[in-house]
Amino acid sequence: MLDGASASIPVAAVRPDRGVVAVDGLGRVEVDDSGAVVASVVDGDEPGSIEALVIPAVALGDVLAGRFPLRAAAVSHAQAGVIIVGDAASGASTVAAALAGAGGAVLADMVTVVESGWIDPRGGRVELQPDAAAALGLGDGSVIRPGVSKRRYELTAAKEPVEATHLIHVVRSDHVERPEVATGDTFDAVTRLVTAGWHPWALEGLGLQPRRFEFVTALARRLSTARLTVPAAHVDPGAIVAGVITVTGGTGG
Repeated sequence: MLDGASASIPVAAVRPDRGVVAVDGLGRVEVDDSGAVVASVVDGDEPGSIEALVIPAVALGDVLAGRFPLRAAAVSHAQAGVIIVGDAASGASTVAAALAGAGGAVLADMVTVVESGWIDPRGGRVELQPDAAAALGLGDGSVIRPGVSKRRYELTAAKEPVEATHLIHVVRSDHVERPEVATGDTFDAVTRLVTAGWHPWALEGLGLQPRRFEFVTALARRLSTARLTVPAAHVDPGAIVAGVITVTGGTGG
């Protein structure tokens, strides 16, 4: 897939100056160590198919550039830089959108980069399920690609880097009626940040795992950490914001 690659998995390969993300039936995207897309090939004729590869390719470009991207959303809200992590479909992007709608600004969604303790602004684009978007009072959004229920929204975007101050771990549960907050500690932060890391196979292949662990532990020490458990059955933006504020000490927008 990539000549001289030091690591590969069925859908990706990497060497120090180049990386490839590919999926049969969708295509392949190649990035260099500046994070720039240097080549892309579309398989088939499905509109927007290559979009599915752009986000992991961007994250791989960050790895090649010596950064340690997180599968996370991030928001600036009430003078706090909030990193939001969670399992797939947990609602991290929904929490980010709720905070943006309450006077905050989106720093990133899905690929969050923190350098020297500051969150890099990557724009206000957020992808949401229709029920979450409806609860947030948003419109129909933009189609990502056929067959994908999520829609893309452009929300208020932060323009400058923001100091990372808080880590919120979002969990969906059938056993709560409204959002509940439980405080965490540095160990919890390390665990969540390790789990949220993009492309561990590439880090291993490039010999970057020790540096990544140093990055994670240093970042975890500076973050106030909490678990936000949200109802699986419905979205309550006001209650989500109120829950986050109990962690950050801020005020609503």
